[in-house]
Amino acid sequence: MAVLYSWLGMSDMRLIGAADAEDHERGPLFQALADRDFRRLVLLCNATDSEAEHFKSELITRLARKGKVLEVKIGYFDLSDPTDYSRIYHCVRELLDREYRLADDSWFHLSPGTPAMASVWMVLSQSSHPARLIQTSREQGLREVELPFVLEARARGSLSALVQDLMDGSDTAGEFSRISYSEPVMARIIEKARRAARFDIPVLISGESGTGKELLSRAIHHASPRKDGPFVPVNCGAIPADLMESQFFGHVKGAFTGAESDRQGVFEEARGGTLFLDEIGELPPAMQVKLLRALQEGEVRPVGADRSRSIDVRIVAATNRHLPGEIAAGRFRPDLYYRLAVAGLGIPPLRQRPGDIPVLVRRLMSDINREFAAADPAWEERDLSAGAMDFICAQPWPGNVRQLLNSLKQAVLWSHSLIIESDDLIDLLSPETIADAPQAGAYLQEELDALARRRIEQALGRNRGHKARTAEELGFANHQTLTNWMSRLGIDYTA
Repeated sequence: MAVLYSWLGMSDMRLIGAADAEDHERGPLFQALADRDFRRLVLLCNATDSEAEHFKSELITRLARKGKVLEVKIGYFDLSDPTDYSRIYHCVRELLDREYRLADDSWFHLSPGTPAMASVWMVLSQSSHPARLIQTSREQGLREVELPFVLEARARGSLSALVQDLMDGSDTAGEFSRISYSEPVMARIIEKARRAARFDIPVLISGESGTGKELLSRAIHHASPRKDGPFVPVNCGAIPADLMESQFFGHVKGAFTGAESDRQGVFEEARGGTLFLDEIGELPPAMQVKLLRALQEGEVRPVGADRSRSIDVRIVAATNRHLPGEIAAGRFRPDLYYRLAVAGLGIPPLRQRPGDIPVLVRRLMSDINREFAAADPAWEERDLSAGAMDFICAQPWPGNVRQLLNSLKQAVLWSHSLIIESDDLIDLLSPETIADAPQAGAYLQEELDALARRRIEQALGRNRGHKARTAEELGFANHQTLTNWMSRLGIDYTA
C-alpha cells in the first residue's frame, strides 16, 4: 500500500479555505495526492484539532471528486519552533514508530513545512525508515527526489552520527522531547508548559502518582532562563514534621540538639535555579504558613539565626491531591494555593489517554534495553509480541507510567525469550487490576504469525523488496515459498 507521510504546512491550511476554487488544488499536499495514487496519508500536525479536522474533511471531499479514496491519519504534536531539529526529529520518530511498516510503499513529502523538517525526512529515509522522497511545486508539479549525498554519508558510516546529532540537539526546550505522547490533550499540556517555562513564575502540576510530574517539572526547568542553575527536588511528604523547617530554611550550629554545624536549607541550595516541591499537599498547616511568608517576602531565616537571607529560586510544585477540595476541607491554605498556581498544569492519568500507551511502551522498552545492555555486554534486546502490546493497551494502569515502567522492566528481566508474551505480563499484575486477561496460549498462533510477519517485512526492507535475496536470507527453499508465506500473512510489499 502506498503511504505518504508529511507535515501539514501553512500553505495547505491557507489554500484549503481560499475563495478561488482553483487555489484549493495548488497546495503541495493536494498536488501530491492528486498526481500519485496514495492510499493513505499520515500527517504531522501542529494545528488545533478543529483546524486539522476541517482540513481533513475538505481534502477527502475534494479528492473524492477526482475519484480518489484516501485514508487520513493525523498525529498532533507540540512544536513551538519549526526550526528546532531535535524536537522535529523526535516528533517524526514518534509518529513513525506508531505508523510505519516496512511492507508499505512509503513516501516522505519534503515540500510542506520548513527546511529543517525536510532535512529530518531526508535523514530518516536513508537510515531507520527507508522511504522514497517527493517534492511538489506549482511550476514543475510532483517530482521524486534522489539524494546521492545522503547515500555517500551512509556509505562512510557517518549517517548514524548525523541522526545522533539530531537526537541530542541543544535547543532550550529539548528536555520536553523526553516526554512521550500522542494524545492531543498531552500536546496542549506540553505547549502550556513550554510557554510557562519562559517566564519566572510559579507552576503547580497536579496529577495522580506516577503520571510524570517530576519529569515535566525538570523539562520546565531546562527550558527556562534558570536552566544553568540547580534543580533541587524535595518530597514534602517524606520530611519529618520536626525537621521540616530546618530542611527548608537551614539552621545554624547549636540551634537544636544534633545541630553540630551550619546547614543550608533547600531554598539556598536551589539559589539561581528551580526548587521542586513534590507532594505539596502533604505540608502541615504550620509549615504552609512559613512557606507562604518566605515566598511573599523573598527571604528565609535559618533555624537559630538572628537575621534573614534573601532567596532566588523559581518554585515548581506538584501534588496528587485535589487542592481546591483540600482548601474546602480546611487542610490547605487558599492564599498559598493562589501563590503557587500562577500557572496550573494537570496531567491526566494514563487510563484517560490510551493513545499514549503504545508510544510510551516503545520509549520505555528502548530505555530498558539500553540500561540492561550497559550492565551486560552480552545482553540481547527484548521486544513485545503483538498480543503483549494489545494486553498492555487494555490495562487501566492505576499506577500510571511508573507502574508501566516497572512491569516492563520486570518482564524484560525474567523473560527467557527475546519476545515477551502477554502471559509474562499477566504474572506481574495483581488479579484485581487485570482487564480482560486472556487464557494462556490464546494468542499463540497470532503471536507466531506476528513474529514471522515482522521478520519477513524487515528482510524485505533490507533487500529493497527483492524476493529471491529475501528468501535466501531467511532460509526459504525458493522465492515462491516466500511468496506463499507472504500471502498467508497478508504481507503486500511493493519495492
